[in-house]
Formats: sequence, C-alpha cells, structure tokens
Amino acid sequence: MALGWNFALASGELARIHFLVSQTPPSSGFFLSQTDPDSDVTIYFSGGLTIQPSGPVAIPEPATWVLLGSGLLGLVAWGRHQARARSCHPPRSTRRSIVMPRMAP
Repeated sequence: MALGWNFALASGELARIHFLVSQTPPSSGFFLSQTDPDSDVTIYFSGGLTIQPSGPVAIPEPATWVLLGSGLLGLVAWGRHQARARSCHPPRSTRRSIVMPRMAP
C-alpha cells in the first residue's frame, strides 16, 4: 500500500499530515483498502494534508511554572516529613550490648 503527496511549502507555511487506519471505509476522499484473504477482514488507509500559515509556536508558560512549583512543594513537604520522622524516632545506636545470663553460685 502506498499513499503520498507532492507539495512545496512557502516561507512561513506549515504542513500537517494525518493518517487514519480503520475497519470502516472513509465517507469521502481517497483511500486504500487491503483485504486479508484468509479472514476476509478489510482495513482502510486514508490520510490528509493541510497547509496553513505558521505563526509563533505557543509556549505553555503557566503550565510549566505550575508543574515546577508543585514539584518543588512536594520536595519541601517530603523533606519536612523526613525531618519530623527523624526527630520522633532518633536513630538507633550501632553499638549493641550483650547481656549475659547470671550463673547460679
């Protein structure tokens, strides 16, 4: 199967190509079909091309700052939790005393 376009973009234009593979035939436009001889299942392949003027790319500034801020707040909360857990439960000493049973006289 093959489907192709031959186009040229001028300065400041943007091309968007979309592809669709489906088991139902498209309602309009050009499409290719392939039928499996063993199961009689047919798939349909279609696509499209749109050329539009390209503008400045939108940068998701607010979402970036929210994500960064929530990550930093999570790190601060985790650090406070760890500090509180250490103050409530001081670390155990690595020295261990061995208690020997007393012998009867």
